[in-house]
Amino acid sequence: MNNLGGKVKNGNGSRRKFILMGTVYQTHQPHPSNVMDKGSVNGLREWFENVIGVKHD
Repeated sequence: MNNLGGKVKNGNGSRRKFILMGTVYQTHQPHPSNVMDKGSVNGLREWFENVIGVKHD
């Protein structure tokens, strides 16, 4: 994220905001482990595709 000029900010509790190219993606930091569920991964992937054109096969 930092290499792309983006930022990660902490929100309330375990909320996280990813800010890139004027857009924001909000998610919940998983706990007790640091493994994202499929829905969160799909949402983040879609956001990257829409914001910077990253495609996943």
